[in-house]
Amino acid sequence: LSNQVVRNFTSGTAPGSDHQYEVEKHTPDSSLDEKYPEDPGNHICLWPKDEHKYTLVWLHGLGDSAAGFYDLFNSDYYKMAPKNTAVILMNAPIRAVTLNGGMRMTSWYDIEGIGFDEETGSKSINLEELEESTQLVFRIMEQYSDKIDNDYSKYIVGGFSQGCCLAYNTFFRLDKTIKGLVAVSGHTPPVVGLDFSEEQKKIPIFAYHGANDPTVP
Repeated sequence: LSNQVVRNFTSGTAPGSDHQYEVEKHTPDSSLDEKYPEDPGNHICLWPKDEHKYTLVWLHGLGDSAAGFYDLFNSDYYKMAPKNTAVILMNAPIRAVTLNGGMRMTSWYDIEGIGFDEETGSKSINLEELEESTQLVFRIMEQYSDKIDNDYSKYIVGGFSQGCCLAYNTFFRLDKTIKGLVAVSGHTPPVVGLDFSEEQKKIPIFAYHGANDPTVP
């Protein structure tokens, strides 16, 4: 596969003239099964029609997709993000998931089992694949940083469930100060020897899970 990956590209205005976003959909020319070392893969960009001050990179959960959150974010009813905040909805690659009997589905990394590993204190996950997905997020952030004047302090990273774990890992591994982290119904990945700057220690984190969530206490 050449370094220059051909994309199908469509752009347009979100349904309904009162929506706050212009929509761009990016789709690699081949299936999601292919690996694109130089390409971040499928994603949907929601660009504010007026002022663009911040950008939220959002990561879906296991078996879901960017499309699963499209209507939620591109809604005047729910108002999930301020009007001055762009939203980039990323898509996970398709891979076999051990926990689900080897079934292939969108997944940021393989999940080998439920429960916590006694040595790491974390769930049994494929750390190599987690790192691969983290690099995908880094590349998306780099690709669109010019939209916010290359100022990473205007980036917010967030995710749900498995995407929440990836959002945490992105936050831990990124050597830049971002605006904030949104962690919904997910756990932290195993981390060792974190060394945050004083500015990074001040980054706000919104962590949420349901009161009756049986998986994330």
